[in-house]
Amino acid sequence: MAKSEDEIVVEDPSPPARDSPAVTSNRAVDIVVSFLLLALAALLAFDNWRTGMGWDATGPQAGYFPFYLSVILGLYVASFLLIAGFMVLVGRIAAWKSLLTAFLFSLVMFVTFEIAFDVIMPKGPLEHLFGY
Repeated sequence: MAKSEDEIVVEDPSPPARDSPAVTSNRAVDIVVSFLLLALAALLAFDNWRTGMGWDATGPQAGYFPFYLSVILGLYVASFLLIAGFMVLVGRIAAWKSLLTAFLFSLVMFVTFEIAFDVIMPKGPLEHLFGY
């Protein structure tokens, strides 16, 4: 793009040195953000549990739709899509490795929670097709 005569360029009068240390590390920021997201998820889960996230005699309770809309693909399908998507798009890892890793992770989590510990986790339509 050509510069026009009216363009104003503002430069930092005292830029930091090229070898100046970082204010914080990426890992520290990742950990803080992860804990904040975990706290938000716990707060929302508690609030949906408090207001009711099931069905009663009159229909769905107040927390039913917010809770289940967040897991509309089901926990295992959502985990598969999230892991595969991040590995391919962010990590630039080969698609077959990403899909295999996401599938194995989802399978291990399914076996661990649904079969080994008999914990009922939120499921979507795909899991219901397999009888769970």
